Formats: sequence, C-alpha cells, structure tokens
Amino acid sequence: MPRYKFVPHDQDKEDQRDEERLERQFARKECGEPPEAWLARFEGLDPEAPEYASVAALAEDLLDNDELEFTHNQMACVNYRTGIVTARIRRELDELGFTLKLRTREKTFRTFSTNPHDRFSSDPFYG
Repeated sequence: MPRYKFVPHDQDKEDQRDEERLERQFARKECGEPPEAWLARFEGLDPEAPEYASVAALAEDLLDNDELEFTHNQMACVNYRTGIVTARIRRELDELGFTLKLRTREKTFRTFSTNPHDRFSSDPFYG
C-alpha cells in the first residue's frame, strides 16, 4: 500500500478562491438585468428594493401597507439581501406580531383520461 505525503495547507490557493468567489458575487450584483430564473425565484419581487434591506425595514413596510402576513418570497428577499437565515427572519417577524402566509397548493384531479402510470411515481416505497 503506497504511502501518501502530507500536503500542507496552501493559504495562497484559499485566498485566490475567496477572491474569485467575491468577484463572481460582485459580477452577479453588477450585471444589470437579472436572469429569468432569478426573477422566478422571488416571484417578481426585487430583493434589491429598500423594504428588504433588513427585518425591521420589512416590518415597517408591512405596517405601512396594513398587512399582518408576510410571504415566503419576502423572507427569501430579506435572506438574499442580508444573509440572515430564514428561520431567524421568521422568528423575528413572529415576535413583532406578523404571521406567515400559508402557501396554497394546486390540486390535481384524476379522471378517466389521466395516465395511471404516474400515480405512484412519487412514492419511493411503491412496488
């Protein structure tokens, strides 16, 4: 069995990777028009808007609009802008008296013309 030599930590490589990562982040923010997938992620909301600068700014915007519920997409915008974990954002908004709006799911109906072969495709224990 061959012996492997110890590879020391290369701080220069790590610094170079960090610089490249920061350049990619800067390029993403400076690119101008965001891509379609980025817009679909926030469902049309602009995470660079001033109301998503912090949790307090979102709470103030919700109060200005006389809303007591916030959405998952608004939490995602605050998360993108500030880097705060969404669980912490939700906890802070809950402490301020706001509630999370539940997502509605589209119901699919089975009829005689639907394909029966995709009925159990999502169940990993079927068959």
